[in-house]
Amino acid sequence: MELLFDTYEERTPDGRAVDVTVSHVSKLMRLISVMDHDGEEIHKRPSVVQVRWSEGEYPIFEGVLQSVTTKYTMFSPCGKPVRATCAVKIMEASRKFKNDARKLPGQGRSQW
Repeated sequence: MELLFDTYEERTPDGRAVDVTVSHVSKLMRLISVMDHDGEEIHKRPSVVQVRWSEGEYPIFEGVLQSVTTKYTMFSPCGKPVRATCAVKIMEASRKFKNDARKLPGQGRSQW
């Protein structure tokens, strides 16, 4: 699946271009990271993500990100990346995995 992030028309309060890496790509990269290498077994995996195609028409797909590849395609005049395409691979999570994951504290990662 490909995700397009574009901050070309967005500006910071002081009028500078918004860096697409800071505003979007870094958040996606946190989702692929293992939550806690030294914690309990359930925390030694990436966060569970959901893909929703539209409201109510299609089933919700739940899984974990296997890989993220980012291609930057536009830059502001000062050199900040303002457009990126991220190709993501998502592996479906097993029923037990999903049920256990819902019991975890959000750690600020449950919502974008």
